[in-house]
Amino acid sequence: MKLFYNKKINDFTKELCIFGFKLKFTNHKKEFKRKLPQCESMINNIMKGPHFIYTNANNFSTRDFKIYMSDVFYRALGYFPDLENPKTFNEKINWLKYNYFNPLENICADKYTAKGYFAQKAGEEYVIPLLGVWDNVNDIDFSKLPEKVVFKNTISGGTSGVKIIDNLSKLNKDELKYSLNKLLFNTNNDTYCSCIVPERRLIKERIIAEKYIEEMDGHLFDYKFFCFNGKMEFLYVGLDAMGELDNKLVFLDRNWNILDLKHGAHPILNKEEIKKPENFEKMIEISETFAQDFPFVRVDLYNINGKIYCGELTFNPTGGCMNFHSKEIDLKIGQMLDLDKIDKKFITDDIVKSIKSCNI
Repeated sequence: MKLFYNKKINDFTKELCIFGFKLKFTNHKKEFKRKLPQCESMINNIMKGPHFIYTNANNFSTRDFKIYMSDVFYRALGYFPDLENPKTFNEKINWLKYNYFNPLENICADKYTAKGYFAQKAGEEYVIPLLGVWDNVNDIDFSKLPEKVVFKNTISGGTSGVKIIDNLSKLNKDELKYSLNKLLFNTNNDTYCSCIVPERRLIKERIIAEKYIEEMDGHLFDYKFFCFNGKMEFLYVGLDAMGELDNKLVFLDRNWNILDLKHGAHPILNKEEIKKPENFEKMIEISETFAQDFPFVRVDLYNINGKIYCGELTFNPTGGCMNFHSKEIDLKIGQMLDLDKIDKKFITDDIVKSIKSCNI
């Protein structure tokens, strides 16, 4: 009988084979239900995502920014923020977005102009060498760049605005220009849109090229120092932080003791996998030098065979939606940031008005 009739069933289709003829039936209702959440997510991103911000935010009021960010905050962390009376770390970071305006932040958030600040505050020897800066990818002369080079969007945070090249001469230059142009004009890379930081609209987006740096074993450790009111309280060390979003990391205190902290889906980096730099105290000193100018800043440093480099300064980690897996931990870290110590000249009740009246 099986020679003449056979039946195969999965979640969405039923296939019958009768006398060699195949008949296929699809359960469209089940397939629709499976794809519905994905479709809703895509529609929500179109209607309320970074592209929506990029297109419409010039017409937003300060109130609009707060309402929109509260929605993003709840979906990311699972509790609704109080942006008027903030207590948790993430609430205070978002309070700073809309109530604290220090033009120096924008200078330091711009990956090009930040290099001048790094050199002035810490010293030229701590700055990753700049190989070029361009408004237009057609202006890049690839023949003058080394085989290994790192391209960055000047406004982007994290890894989204970075392209690492280790074989420049072998690449098709038109394809490379295409990818760099996407890097330059991509709303998902723009902290103004993805993190909803209104003042970032003042930063001019450009492409920069930096010297490629790596450690002897091919891995790059990224040291991120969390500084509150001028003092470094803790850090995390990430392995290959310029790579995938699920890179390993571990939180440590000032004495290199492991802290019981987690961040999102990142796996834990074992202490045996990292070694405390001999000049760790110098790294703390540099981070606190920068921290004197801001109520909160995360100072990202590299340490390559004993040589310290300044990576970037981050004022809104994970856009102010840093998932510590517990509101209690969020509250505990929030206690480290005293908003009452902020210089009152930088406090505003209308961030949009302050931006429009500012010339950097």
